Amino acid sequence: MIPLTMQKSSSFFVAHLRENQRLHLLGAGALVVVFLILYGWRWPEQALWLVMAAFGVVLPFSFFYHRIERSAWSPQKQYQAALHTAFLQGCLDVLLIAFLIHNTGGYDSPLALLYLITLGSVAVFFHPRQMVILNLWAMAIYSGLMLSYVQGWLTPSYLPLQPQNTLGLPFAPLIWVIYLIAMTVNWLVIKPHADRIHSAWADVDQQNEYLHQLLSLTRLGLERRDLPNLYQTLADEVRVILNADAIYLTRWEEDNAQVHQGASSHRSQQPRPALAPLQKHEASLTLSALRAGIPLLVKDVNCSPYLSQTTAQRFSETSLLAVPLYGLPEHRYLGALLVGYTNPHDFSQTEIKHAQQVADVAALLISRMSLFHETQYRASLLEQMAGQITLLTCDLRRTTLLPSIVESARSLLDAQRAALHLYDPVSKKMECRYSVGLSEEYLQFMTEHFEKSPEAATFQEQRFVLIPDVGRDERTSPMRGMIARERFHAYAVFALESEEGSLGTLSLYWDEPHAITSVDVTVGQLFARRAAAMLQSATLYEQAAKESLTDSLTNLPNRRYFDRRLKEECERASRSGRPVALLMIDLDGFKAINDSFGHAIGDSVIQQIGTAIRQSIRSTDMVARFGGDEFAIIFPEADKEAALRLAEKIKSVLASTKLHLPRDTQRYVSASIGIALCPVESDNPQTLFELADQRMFRAKRTQPGTIVSEGK
Repeated sequence: MIPLTMQKSSSFFVAHLRENQRLHLLGAGALVVVFLILYGWRWPEQALWLVMAAFGVVLPFSFFYHRIERSAWSPQKQYQAALHTAFLQGCLDVLLIAFLIHNTGGYDSPLALLYLITLGSVAVFFHPRQMVILNLWAMAIYSGLMLSYVQGWLTPSYLPLQPQNTLGLPFAPLIWVIYLIAMTVNWLVIKPHADRIHSAWADVDQQNEYLHQLLSLTRLGLERRDLPNLYQTLADEVRVILNADAIYLTRWEEDNAQVHQGASSHRSQQPRPALAPLQKHEASLTLSALRAGIPLLVKDVNCSPYLSQTTAQRFSETSLLAVPLYGLPEHRYLGALLVGYTNPHDFSQTEIKHAQQVADVAALLISRMSLFHETQYRASLLEQMAGQITLLTCDLRRTTLLPSIVESARSLLDAQRAALHLYDPVSKKMECRYSVGLSEEYLQFMTEHFEKSPEAATFQEQRFVLIPDVGRDERTSPMRGMIARERFHAYAVFALESEEGSLGTLSLYWDEPHAITSVDVTVGQLFARRAAAMLQSATLYEQAAKESLTDSLTNLPNRRYFDRRLKEECERASRSGRPVALLMIDLDGFKAINDSFGHAIGDSVIQQIGTAIRQSIRSTDMVARFGGDEFAIIFPEADKEAALRLAEKIKSVLASTKLHLPRDTQRYVSASIGIALCPVESDNPQTLFELADQRMFRAKRTQPGTIVSEGK
């Protein structure tokens, strides 16, 4: 049986045959040159027959070799055809040499040396058995020729101008024996060298076959489009390359430190059930190969420190070789290649070397596919995250932003529950501002015991915490009972990092143990940073909104907020029929304070009056400053009598409010107040405001401290 790599071997063989043909042509050409020198253009008939015989043997075989090399035959058939043709040519070369010897003096001819040269030159082409046949054939032909001379059956023929019978017939037996001994010695000397050449040739064939299989493995691996199919293809092809009884490819999950079966291939071809992942930290060849970093040999799986008895029972093979798979990026550990043999097997250094080379190719193919899918997954997550962030930035109000952040994060990483905790600098506590799927009891517990939870480390160190299985992680010990009642099994916490420090944490929960990948971590951190930036933007937005609706001097609502609130209250009063009162207030004598003490003192008086009025009303009421010394009060669900009572109360409060003025000056202020009711007098906010404003000016013209609730 010819090796499958004979495509290269046959090319190598035919190439050497063609080189040998060139030597044949060179020899025939040299014969022509000698005859030209001796006879010019007037060759004797005998010389002409010699040249024709030489070229008659060389040229047809050159044509045959050319056709074989250019044929569409398989490499095996090309090799067989070239080998048989070369052997036939070798036999004819022996006859040609005998013909040349006979026509150049027989036992006197020096051309018998051509036997030694020819048999030595073709020794590299043929196997030892063929060389024995060829040498015996040459000895038989030469012996037959010499015997014919000795017995007188043939008489040697001489060329013109050639010296004749220089040695004489009596020396023929001696010459015969000498050449036979020379041919035998020549064969014995050349045979070891020929054997070494054939052995090296066989090694080259084997290495070519191995490299060809590696190339085929790489091509098949590049054609696969998903990891399960790639793993199975690698297992099947590697078993053939290494000629093993079984091949196992295992996957190492770095995120949860667990071993999974990638694929397996067995010589028996019997279907075998997929094996469940090994328990975490259970002794296995994959874990042992990771720790050792080198191939591991197991002569007997039942007596090895590299794997537990439970793991050993998974194998039907006796001897195993475990080769670690290291891929990209950064020499990442991917798993192991396990080479198995049913019977006890001693692994040679060549087998270990080939297994390591195959493992390197498999690791590169797995890395390529993993990185491709990881890139696709990362791109999908980033695209999804970009869409979520776009939606979040549409509304920076906290009432809508907080739920949107939690829901977006939960959807992005396929979590079943989520919570957003923000740090309150006033209470100096972490408070849950929004959550999904978590009980109030758990959230209260987290608020009270936050410093004992993994979230605390996340908040303080501005990093992330991953807990793939809460039942096996010691960090959850202080809250194990509460987690058991809550019934989630994995969670991750991401710090909401900002330039000013950590704003809080974003927690995601899974109902089952969950392997959180590095891609999930990267996207989670990126989303958390974007969420923190949006929370800061929301804070700035709220501050800007508050400042746009707040009087900077008194921190009371300004005219803009007053107009909005008055419109809302008038609409509500019109719908419900419950009146709302509007009180317009103007301070009496404020100009004299400004003129006497300056505007700084005047501003202080306005602040004191604003505080006194705000303390006089209900939490549902609203007081606003219009500017200067004017204030307005919106008094919901109040009739005329209630509005008058409030006006009297304000007068009394102002009359008893001692103002803080320079030089211990004591002074009190009064106020003129105008009252209007909605919808009794008008349900239009602008009309209501003008009515109350007119009554306030009428009260001020009447007498300081007057209250007007009727007329215009």
